[in-house]
Amino acid sequence: MSKRPLWSLLFFSLSMYSFDVKVLLFKKPICDLEKNKIELFSQNGFIVSSHQALALGCEYPGKTITISGKHESIWLQDKPLQEKLVHLYPNLSPEQLKQLQSLVTDWFEGDDFYQNEESMLYPIFDALVSSQQNISEHYQQINVYALKIFQLFLQDCIDAIEEPLSVTIETLQSYADEFLNNRAKFLFLEKLAALNLTKDDRKKLEKDKRYRYVFFLDHLHGIIKKLLSEFLPVLPVKFLQQVLKKDAVTIEFENNKYLGSFLLFQDKKQLYVINSLDIDDYLLSVVKNEGWPGWPLEMNKVLAIACRTYLIWQVLRAQKMNRPYHIENGIKHQTYKGHHQQVAKFKQAVQETKDMFVSYNDKPALTMYDACCGGIVPANIDDPDHKRVSYLARSYPCTFCKNFKLFHWRVDLSSEAIVKRLQKDFPKVLKIVDMIVQKRDKAGLVTKILINVGSRKIMITEKKMKSLFPELKSSCFTITRAHRHYLIEGKGLGHHRGLCQWGACKLIKDEHWGFGQVLQFYYPGTKLMKLTYQR
Repeated sequence: MSKRPLWSLLFFSLSMYSFDVKVLLFKKPICDLEKNKIELFSQNGFIVSSHQALALGCEYPGKTITISGKHESIWLQDKPLQEKLVHLYPNLSPEQLKQLQSLVTDWFEGDDFYQNEESMLYPIFDALVSSQQNISEHYQQINVYALKIFQLFLQDCIDAIEEPLSVTIETLQSYADEFLNNRAKFLFLEKLAALNLTKDDRKKLEKDKRYRYVFFLDHLHGIIKKLLSEFLPVLPVKFLQQVLKKDAVTIEFENNKYLGSFLLFQDKKQLYVINSLDIDDYLLSVVKNEGWPGWPLEMNKVLAIACRTYLIWQVLRAQKMNRPYHIENGIKHQTYKGHHQQVAKFKQAVQETKDMFVSYNDKPALTMYDACCGGIVPANIDDPDHKRVSYLARSYPCTFCKNFKLFHWRVDLSSEAIVKRLQKDFPKVLKIVDMIVQKRDKAGLVTKILINVGSRKIMITEKKMKSLFPELKSSCFTITRAHRHYLIEGKGLGHHRGLCQWGACKLIKDEHWGFGQVLQFYYPGTKLMKLTYQR
């Protein structure tokens, strides 16, 4: 598997291998955690595990876990972490655990699998009461039978789920096989060894086949029920949410609630706090934060597809760079604020475009998007990446966002305010004589600004200018001096590449375009494809 080229991993038969989105929420040097501890909260406690998919590990019954740094090591509560990577899963509530146990009990009482599957066990039951047979050669059938019962139970759970599945039966079967790992056989034999059978009991088992089979099956089914009840709570949170038909348990971090699990990864004296969750749950949150509920459904579909495609592109990049997360939370990648009350229109947009993505040459496109492009022609932007991502070099303008309130914007800065900002990086600056745009590209975007501070002249890049003055909405602006003030007037909100959200909304509202037309307009030369997941 590891020898395949990157694209065959992700697009073998247009199929994406199982993954949850891993979102970087927090990154900080471990030494900073000695004074600034961080806390995670879960209503029912945590499971700390080294397993990447199942909540198998040590239980922390407390509601809060404190993460700190000591001696360049990560400490969880009062113990240092020995592993480089650990997973934190939220515990289920007592009510949810009870519901899962009832689900197992009710299924055993109502299913007729006994007649179809139990006959495979008769030889071992016969061998157990016979001194003439070698019983060891039949042991494996106990594990085969237990796994079969697990599979039947899981299939019935899946059949009862009405919404799109978060995981396939094949993946669940793989989890079951890993979880069982001969446990049914060992527990069954331990159970039999602990029985105090009388001579009469033994004689009846030897002579009465029906009694024999019922006797051993009852004991084995009791063990399988117990194993199923232990197995279900360790399954992925999203699947349990679908089975229980209730909101999933969450983990709280910095005033936001998060679905899924958390990963703590330590590398090069850095701590990474990563949220791992189902892709659709992630997209629902992103679309809510990147979009607007007042937009038409079709516009939210456009945004859902663009966000999904950008995520897939970042997943590929993460694999290539071998980084522990897929995507960062924030304006650098996508704004993600965890679990929130669902907005029906956003959920519908994500569901009705499920697995759709924008492709170029049958690969996911880098679907950049901003709020308002300001009418800039992207092909004129000085960007060396345009040869590689030609669909971002649109050669015609979008004029449909001109009525958006930030199509034109202005910022008034006093000389004193500018000096104060400059002193963060240039502490010797005491005054400003002038500030002008020194260089633009063909699109009109500012690339360099010259600031005369009297004693010298300072040249800064557009990127530095925006970091010093975050109130600037884009890179398309002019600077006019007016006495002791500088008036900065600009166009657009964002980076002027890819999808213009307010322009797209106008096309949908007034021109009645569909999401496919809109995406092809803003990403010329692309097409829509659909991804299937082997979850």
